[in-house]
Amino acid sequence: MGTYIDLLASSSLFGSLHADIYQNEQENSVDLHHEDVQESPVDLSHQQLTINSTSSQQEDEVLMQSTSVETKQTGRLKWHIFVAYLRAGAGIVVGFLLVTLVSAAQQGAFIFSSWWLAAWNDDESYRHNIPNNCTSSQQNNTIWDMTDAEWNHYRNRRFYIYCGIVLISILITLFRTVVIELMFCCFQVFGVVALVAWLHPWSIIPALISTGGLFYVRYRFAQTSRDLKRLEGTTRSPVYSHLTSTIDGLQVVRSYRAEHEWLAKFQAHLDDNTRVNHLIIAITRWAAIRFDWVALIFISLVTLLAMVLRVTDYHHFSPAQIALILSYSLSLMALLQWAIRQSVVIETEMTSVERVLDYCSLDQESPAQVPLDLRPPPSWPSHGEIVFNNVSMRHSTPTYLPLDLRYISMTIRASEKVGIVGRTGAGKSSLIQTLFRIGTLVDGQIKIDNIDIASVGLDDVRCRISIVP
Repeated sequence: MGTYIDLLASSSLFGSLHADIYQNEQENSVDLHHEDVQESPVDLSHQQLTINSTSSQQEDEVLMQSTSVETKQTGRLKWHIFVAYLRAGAGIVVGFLLVTLVSAAQQGAFIFSSWWLAAWNDDESYRHNIPNNCTSSQQNNTIWDMTDAEWNHYRNRRFYIYCGIVLISILITLFRTVVIELMFCCFQVFGVVALVAWLHPWSIIPALISTGGLFYVRYRFAQTSRDLKRLEGTTRSPVYSHLTSTIDGLQVVRSYRAEHEWLAKFQAHLDDNTRVNHLIIAITRWAAIRFDWVALIFISLVTLLAMVLRVTDYHHFSPAQIALILSYSLSLMALLQWAIRQSVVIETEMTSVERVLDYCSLDQESPAQVPLDLRPPPSWPSHGEIVFNNVSMRHSTPTYLPLDLRYISMTIRASEKVGIVGRTGAGKSSLIQTLFRIGTLVDGQIKIDNIDIASVGLDDVRCRISIVP
């Protein structure tokens, strides 16, 4: 075990295996005939220095400008993000009515079951109804779980299919959530509040005070958590992209002895993402402690009021009713905390939907199909004559970036073989990509068999042209 250098120095088998792999790669590469080169080593070095001194800095600046950095949204989530996500399901109106009816039926049956249990405790004549009541509650819970799971699955599938179709059409140069659970929790909260208020009306006062405190903590928690979630998403992407590029170019990194520099860059990206994750955990615990404080105050006030009212004979509570009030007061605070946390989770997790919708709003390619009267004949292209007329092209959309192809004009006759020779970055691949309409054609015209490819749909162009390696 050890580093790559240690393995080469200590293991002759590893070194010979590495040498065999390198030799096979060299044999499969193109053999360059150095005897055909006319320039002397001095001339070549002088020419290389000239190129580097005149264009290196400018190219680096252009590459820095053209490299797209993922933007981070700020502020509250827009309502159209939630609307777009809900529309992917059964629709806003139908879905809302479906969830409302199922949630109300399920929670109503659950609350009635608890109230009936308290009443049965005072009158044993209801004992024979226990199996039927428990069976009804279990069936309601099963119906709710099935409805929730099916709607979530259907909505997520439609939403991601739509986003996948849109992302496929984005220009080459630009390249499960808990909503229903929260609605169900709201019905639970409303039902518990109604039951407690009916049995103990004075408990509404501490409930309102506690709700105000919970919403204040929620406001501070959601504002920070939302921005941290966005920041976590933007800092996670460089970690994976750097790791992928390192694996792909590992031989280049080793050949330049840049392992330590590359490792330092990866650790910097990883540290940025780890800092954000640590802050997310810290803000979650901060909110949890304050939620518990508010819940403790609420339970203390409700218990104190119930004891005072019973002692002063202002309101007669049976032991079963007091037990039911305390039980549901505890569950009320737990439900409120859970609902508020879930609302924050929705807002933070919906930032992923926000990012996907941002990608879907990027510039799209030209239409894949054109009207039938504008489509080329089925036999096109039958000859293969290619004409470039003053063609200028760039890979990126910003106009301040330099052109990758400048005013190219040429004619390639049918059945004619043409070789394209040039240094790295001269535009050989860009010239081929223009035939498939990849990139932005700034100026000029490209005709294949006397038909302008700009007037043809992308499917016709890319399906009828092939590259034979």
